[in-house]
Order: sequence, then structure tokens, then C-alpha cells
Amino acid sequence: MANSELFILHEGKVILPANKWFAERIIGDVDDANQEAKLNELRTQFKSFTNDLEKIETDLQQEGDILKCAGRINRSRSSLMKAKAIGDYESAFNRLDAWEEQLRQRTEAVIAEKEQIAKELDALVQAPDLKLATEQLASLQKKYKALPVSVPDIRNEAFAERIEKAVTAFFALKQAKHDEFGKELLDNLSKKMDLCEQAEKLKDSTEWKKTTDALLAMMEEWKTIGPVAKHRSEEIWLRFNEARDHFFKRKKEHVKEIKSEQEANLLEKEALVTKAEALRDSKDWKKTTALFNELMDEWKKTGRVAQEKSDAIWQRFLDAKNHFFSRKDAHFSSIRTEQENNYTRKLAIVERAEELINTSDFDGATQEFSDLMDDWKTIGWVPKEQGDALWDRFIQAKKKFFERKDAWRDERRQTMAAGLQERIQRNRSFLNKINRDLHREEDLLFDLDDRLANLPATLRSYEKREELNETKEEVTKHVNELRKKVQEVKQKLQADEREMSFILRPPKKKTDKPNATESASETHQETVISDSTTSPSNVSENKEVTDNQLPEETTQESPL
Repeated sequence: MANSELFILHEGKVILPANKWFAERIIGDVDDANQEAKLNELRTQFKSFTNDLEKIETDLQQEGDILKCAGRINRSRSSLMKAKAIGDYESAFNRLDAWEEQLRQRTEAVIAEKEQIAKELDALVQAPDLKLATEQLASLQKKYKALPVSVPDIRNEAFAERIEKAVTAFFALKQAKHDEFGKELLDNLSKKMDLCEQAEKLKDSTEWKKTTDALLAMMEEWKTIGPVAKHRSEEIWLRFNEARDHFFKRKKEHVKEIKSEQEANLLEKEALVTKAEALRDSKDWKKTTALFNELMDEWKKTGRVAQEKSDAIWQRFLDAKNHFFSRKDAHFSSIRTEQENNYTRKLAIVERAEELINTSDFDGATQEFSDLMDDWKTIGWVPKEQGDALWDRFIQAKKKFFERKDAWRDERRQTMAAGLQERIQRNRSFLNKINRDLHREEDLLFDLDDRLANLPATLRSYEKREELNETKEEVTKHVNELRKKVQEVKQKLQADEREMSFILRPPKKKTDKPNATESASETHQETVISDSTTSPSNVSENKEVTDNQLPEETTQESPL
């Protein structure tokens, strides 16, 4: 920083400009005669302050603990705040700020360590092991003494008294514990004597496992009981141990007796294992399952074997058993998967059949129902619990469709019959009219023939004959036309009557036998369906004529 930036000359006054550490202040007076000398003097004064900072820096490097320089750092800051000198205050204060931050951190660390030591000393009065607690006390005191005594923090003043109180409380507690120790030895002796009496009552027991567990528990309890007086310690231990040894010696002899029995049991179980291994690859699922159950029952009835061989022989038996049942599970799992897939396919058929219930394409739906039934027969079994319901849904859908189809056919037949009957009546009326006309013309023709036959042979009669012959010719032509029309109408009537007879004929009897092996429930065993279970839709198909058999509706011709 240039000298011109370090101070201000104004009206004979040397002024330090304000910064973030202090306000603007006057540090001297100058005139033209002594200005340069005065400024140099002020610069020299500032060097003395910076020399103090350099000494602090050197001491910090040598001592390594900034707390020892805390007072000097504080004094240096105070001096610089009031100094009448010219120099780089910003660098000096930045240096002091950095040291004070280090000082603050070091102070907090020391205070935290002293606080932790004080807490640990306070906790020692609750320690269960006084010997260990005494060692910890000495260690904490040594650790406390190693810390700086003087710390620039008001909290530091209370630690000395607090730690002294904690040490005093601990030694008071230790003395009280020592007084109680003698009483504790007597209590421990009483507890161990009780255990000796319990062990002596159990030493001749034949409940091997229960007594073993009890004696082991007593041993664990013995370990938890504190010491007794030295002159009684060996005596009480020998008494307790003698009762335990007596029981375990008898138990050892008992184990020798059952060893031969376990060897015989091992031979029996090896025989069962051999049988099980012979069955492990069987595919006779039902029979082999029963045999394995029998082997398992025999295994349970067979006594124990030696512990070191028990797991191995059981594992052999279990491996054979698990191998068979794993294969069995895989077999029936594949069957189950196939049946579930079959169920999905049949469900699609049922859903399609239910969609066809309300269709108006009766011919197409009839053929599709036949195709659906053929597809149903080609699909294998489905799970037993789903088969009956699925089949019932399919049959009900088929029944409802053919009931609608029968009703539609009946309605159509009645409509056609009504129209045909009306046409027949109209043609019959027309035929009667033609017959009446024909009879009149035939009577006229007969009358003309009679008149021609009775005409006299005169000139006037000749002219009359010509006239009558012309009339006869016209009447004869008309009669022939009427006769031809009568034949045509009769033929139409006969065709209409045949058509009416065809429409109103009774339904044909069902001649085809129903499929007696149609499965209704499709379980693992095939169920035979009687004729009574044949779908009503099958009966409807055989009773009713197809649309192709129904006569075509013709346009009624006018009788005229």
C-alpha cells in the first residue's frame, strides 16, 4: 500500500483513514518545516509495533501453543487500536485476527477437554469396579494437569474447584465401599453354601438332561457370585465340585450303557435308509408316497443313535425322501400348469360362447358353436375345482343361444305361414271366380252350339250362322284361356299348400345319440355323462329345420 494511502494530511494534521477496525483519527501535527521528519518518525513508530508481532510469530513457532501468547496478542491489538504511527494497519490487524481465531479454537478445544475430564470424574462415583476406577482417576488427573492452566475464558475458572470436588467424592465413596466389602464376603459365602446344598440334592438324580442343565446353570450362577474370605474359599469350592463330579461320573456310566442300544438303532435306521434310497426314483406316486409315510413312522419308532452319526444317517434318509417328493412335486406341477393352460383355453371358448348368445347371425353362430364344441373336446383336463363351473357356463350359453334361435325360427315360420295362408285364400277366391266365369262361358258355348244346330236353312239363317260362329269362336277362345288359367291357379295353390305343409310340419325326432363320454367336470378320473346331460342346444339343432330348408318367400301374384 502506498504511503499516500496510509494517511491523510489536512490543514497541518496527520490523519489515519477509517477502516473496519477503528474510526478515522488524528495522530499528529505538522508544518512545512518539520513535515517530512514528523512523517518518518511516525513510520518508525509503526515498525516497533510490527516488531512485537514478529516476536509473537517466532514464539508461536517455538512454543507450539497459542494460549501462551494470548495476553501478548490481546495487548498488541489494544496498542495498535490507539497507536500514533503510520504503517500497514490492515496487514497487522489481519495477522492479529488470524491468531485470535486460532486462539478461539484452541480455547474451545481445551475447555471441551476439561469438560470431558470433569464429566468422567463425576461418573467415577457410579463405577462398579473401584480398583479400575482408581486407575482411571489417576489417569484423568494426569491428563488434566497436562492441559494449560490459564485459558482466556471465564468458564476455565470453575474447573479446578469442580474437579477437586469430584476427586473428594470418589475417595469418600471408595472408603464406604471398603467398609461394605466385609459384609459382601459373608453374603457371597451364604449364596455359595446354598448352591452346595442344591447340588448335593441332585447328585443321585436319574433325570440326566434336566439335572445336567440345572448343574450347569448353578455353575454359571457360582461364577457371578463374588469372592468369599480366603480361608473359606477352597473349602466351599471343593464341596460344590464334589457334588457335581459325583453326578457326572454316574452320567458317564449311563452313557456307556446306552451306547450299545444306539448301535442297534443305527442298524435299523440304515435298513430304513436302504429302502428309502431304493424308492427315490419311483414313478408310482401314490403307492410310493404311502411307503415313504410308513418308513417315516418306523423311523420315529426307532430309538436314537449316537450324536456323531445321527445327522449323517438322517440326512441320507431325508435326501432320498426329498428327492422323491421333489420329483413328485415337479410332475404334478407340470400337470397343474398344463391344466391351468387348458382352463385358459376353455375359458376363452366359454367367453366366446357367451358373446354369441345375443348374435343375430344364427347360421354362422350355429356353425361356430359346433366348432367350439369340437375345440372343447380336443382340450385336456382343467383343475377339478374349476371344471364344473366352466362346463356349466358353456352349456348355459349354448342353451340360451339355441332358445333364441328356436324362438326366432318360430316367429319367422308364423310370419311366413300367415303370408302364405293369405295368398292361398286369395288364390282360392280367384279360382272360384274363374270357375264361375268358365261355367258361364261353357253354358254360353253350349247355347251357341244348340242355336247353330237348330238354325233353318234360309238365306237369313246363313248370315245368322256366320255371326253365331264368330261368337262361338270368341267364346271358345275365352273358355280355353279360362281353363288354362284354372290349371295355373290350381298349380299355384298346390305349390302353396305343399309349402304350408312343409312349414307347419312337426319337428323331426332326434336320431343321433348324445356323446356319452362328454366330460362335465374333467377331473383326473373320466366321468361318463348320461343322455340326460346332453345339451338342450343339441336337441334344438336336430328338431329344427335349417334356414336353407325354409321355403323362400315369393311375391304374391295378382289373381287377375
